Amino acid sequence: MKILQACTCILVIFLSCSSNDDQNEDQLDNSQDSFVLWRTIDLIATVNGADLDDEVVLRFSDGTVTKDVDNIFSSSIEDLKSKNPDHWGVSRIVDGKLEIDWEENGEYSTFFNSFEIAPVTSSDFKFTDCYKITGGVSTGIGDLEIHSFSIEKVFFGDNGRFSFQSSTAVIGAGGSSASIRPDENGSYTINKYQIELLFDNGNSVVTTFGLDTDDESSFMSIGKDVYYRCK
Repeated sequence: MKILQACTCILVIFLSCSSNDDQNEDQLDNSQDSFVLWRTIDLIATVNGADLDDEVVLRFSDGTVTKDVDNIFSSSIEDLKSKNPDHWGVSRIVDGKLEIDWEENGEYSTFFNSFEIAPVTSSDFKFTDCYKITGGVSTGIGDLEIHSFSIEKVFFGDNGRFSFQSSTAVIGAGGSSASIRPDENGSYTINKYQIELLFDNGNSVVTTFGLDTDDESSFMSIGKDVYYRCK
């Protein structure tokens, strides 16, 4: 009888541990209540000085952090980790700032600045504003140098409509050229950290959304793309 009781106790302990392990695994899911969106800002040294590296990451309740902000709602955590393991790491909060260990070797990287982005609280959030991304690259040397510039603007209306507008300019020794891509229009729905873009051509995108309307650092993120308010 004592042997049976001992075996029963071991079995209960084993089942309890297994249940706890399953619960811990289940905590890491892609529901919006399981993570927080963070913005990280760093300065990258270049030959011309320094560039601003502005990114968004997702931090889960257990400290797990990921750069896979584009597809978090369309793929499972397991699939995302298997495809891009280097996009996942661990994190900690020190004095209100985010530190990340991508290699999971105990060495945490710090940032010039970082802060948590509050989710949109309204389940039917609409707003009217314009945000943009600008970029540029130079190639070649001397008289053969070519400069390319691009700008993408996205306009949101409180009627639930959006419009993407993109243009590119190229300047070089042989002259200059410019191109404008046809506008991409549609309707949008925002819920907490999620945005759904329904394009008029039938395409759709569901990805993460972040918005900071502070007058000094107003920015918006759609997936991994970071936009700044149009001026």
